Amino acid sequence: MSRIIPIAWCGLLWLATSAGVAAQQPAPPAKPAAAQVSLRERAQAALARDPRSLAFAPEGRWSKWSPKDKLPDELAGDVVAGKRAYTAGDYAASLAYLYALLDRESEYPPALYQAGICYFRLRRYGDAAVLLERFVHVVPQEIGATQALGHCYYSLGDYERARDHYGKVLAASPSSPEAVRGLALSEMRLGNSKRATELLNKVLELRPDHADAHAWLAQILYDEGETAAALPHAERARDLEPWEPRPWFLLSHIYAESDRQADADQAQQRFESTSRIAQQILQQQGLLLHDPAKVDTWRELIALQRSVGNREEVRDALPHLVALGTSEPRTALMIVDMYEWLGDKERAKLTARTAEILAGADKQSWLWLADFYRRIGDADSAKRAQAAADAGK
Repeated sequence: MSRIIPIAWCGLLWLATSAGVAAQQPAPPAKPAAAQVSLRERAQAALARDPRSLAFAPEGRWSKWSPKDKLPDELAGDVVAGKRAYTAGDYAASLAYLYALLDRESEYPPALYQAGICYFRLRRYGDAAVLLERFVHVVPQEIGATQALGHCYYSLGDYERARDHYGKVLAASPSSPEAVRGLALSEMRLGNSKRATELLNKVLELRPDHADAHAWLAQILYDEGETAAALPHAERARDLEPWEPRPWFLLSHIYAESDRQADADQAQQRFESTSRIAQQILQQQGLLLHDPAKVDTWRELIALQRSVGNREEVRDALPHLVALGTSEPRTALMIVDMYEWLGDKERAKLTARTAEILAGADKQSWLWLADFYRRIGDADSAKRAQAAADAGK
């Protein structure tokens, strides 16, 4: 199935209604263990709730709401806490705060929307659709921001409904490449290949580097027997995202039909390896949906993303691992290594100082740090790390 992920919306709860709120409120002090348990209990209770049971606001209560409206002071606490949980990837905890907000202020539009996105991230597409449909009912003027609802229908296999909703989104927001792509894939699933091809070409007009659009266009062209036309799109998708299996699968067949058997064999091998790693990545991501505080899972996920060269995903995941903190030298060294791999020399060097504190008398950690400092040209730090390693003999 296509990777359909909702893109950021300027009217999200965190952006539209919290202007200045997060900056005004200091980070809360560390909570005692009992409070943390309480949050987990609230998160579990939120996951058990049926979003259909949420109370309705009086008809027209939010009809004049705008993403530019000021956030009510009485909602600020849950907004800030919910934002922090969502950013940390703890969608269940974010839902707990959003439900608390919605219980006090029924159908508050940005909370409905963000709760829907939380459910989408949790892969509970039916529940996500329930809340996003209510959002559209409450503030129909904001339908252009609800391509995520189309993604829900698509993910549920309701392609006609997805097509209809993407059409409404594009009527209000015609320049959304993700909505155009969603419409294209819905048309493709409904057997309208010609229309899907036209729409995918439109996606590429809006975003020439859209790897997924190239891959699906290659797929359609290949299925239609236009192998020569499919080749450049498959190769472009591969070059943009070499960790994705689909382009390699297509290329293995296209090359074979073009009497390029050696290239076909290599593409088949890459397809098999990327498919295997993609499944492992999905497994780790699934684990994090239920327990986003598992350091070992973040480590494994980051290592898998690096193994296929996905720098964007590594860059997104590293802050989560850093935020969890660590007392293990190996985790600190991994973070240093990843930042160096990303080319972020300054952040790697800063993290290396933390790794030094954790290294203690571990000779191997100090040797690794000495090599790292040599690689980045920090001779003084390299000497210090080498001396610490020698002292541990």
